[in-house]
Amino acid sequence: DDAASDLGRISEHWPWMAVEFSDQIAAGVRSANSLKDARTAVQRWLEFCVKGAHHLCAPSGSGPSDPPPDPPIRAITQRQLRDWCWWEIDQLGIKQSTAKKHYSNLRSVVRYMTDDAYDLPDLELDKDRQKRMRLKDKAVSHKTSLSQESIQQLYLACRNAIWPFDLPHPAARYWRAFVVMQAHYGIRTQDVAAYKSGFTPLTWEAIHWDPRHPVVNCQDSNPHGWISMQMAKTERDLILPMTPSVVAHLRAIYRPDCLPDDRVFPLPRNSDYFYQQWAAITAGAGMPWLKIKNVRSHVETLVHSVVADNGIGDLKPGVVLGHAGKSTSEKHYWEFAPQLIRLFAAWPIPDVMRTSSDDVQLGLFD
Repeated sequence: DDAASDLGRISEHWPWMAVEFSDQIAAGVRSANSLKDARTAVQRWLEFCVKGAHHLCAPSGSGPSDPPPDPPIRAITQRQLRDWCWWEIDQLGIKQSTAKKHYSNLRSVVRYMTDDAYDLPDLELDKDRQKRMRLKDKAVSHKTSLSQESIQQLYLACRNAIWPFDLPHPAARYWRAFVVMQAHYGIRTQDVAAYKSGFTPLTWEAIHWDPRHPVVNCQDSNPHGWISMQMAKTERDLILPMTPSVVAHLRAIYRPDCLPDDRVFPLPRNSDYFYQQWAAITAGAGMPWLKIKNVRSHVETLVHSVVADNGIGDLKPGVVLGHAGKSTSEKHYWEFAPQLIRLFAAWPIPDVMRTSSDDVQLGLFD
């Protein structure tokens, strides 16, 4: 109605606002980050309105065949804003704090667009989160404990991966290698694939085919080599032994002309496509609810059980997952080396992952 639409839509205001912000940045009265933050918030909002959520934004009487780019500013409801934030968290994998920041920035944008004549509704995401977490824990608590059969189905579902499109090897090889890495180490996604800008991904320099430990003074060796890297979130060292399965799948995506600083997983830096492909793989495995962090939790559980079943001292999951204490350094991984070698020698994986290097050369991954 007229009362709802008299301020127009965000998409109608944004072009002139972006130009005005740019002029203010050039004049030195506004920081470049202000335009970047505003643009991100607006783009996320408009993307939400178009991608499968337009039924929440369409005014009464609009048909799904002709959705508006976004609702009139006065018509934006608290429910839509809440759904938008949870869409970012659930579908894009961003943190709740980041989603709240996007909301705050969008709110500032609306105030600026309307000369402070209108403000978006307040958002109580924390209370909503508590309710959602209770429902989620009740509904899927049994699902976060993964069986070897579940890991196998996830691995097999990679056969249908089609993104990225222009890599030296078929996309399925990279996703199989990614699943194998996650099933062994549960490494944070940004440390492995780094689909977001500003993160340093796993490079071939971190892959040591040599059995000798990367720390020069350490005398322990692992016949399958090592992974040695620094975690982006904690800036702490992570040195872990590889297994025959990890080696086979890494060699399947290795090329003779690879340089040390080349990315092991040279995925385009596009979070949308990354999570869309992950969603397609998990759906193909019959586990559409599965998040990458669930695999990380699975690894944490396995460390406890393998250590207990094989009497491997007091090795903690944090040493494998990369969130050990602040004092953990190369020296500590040197001391942990014998326990880590025993841990991964006994590491349980599905039979389908037990592929030899000869099988890789025969192209059986494709």
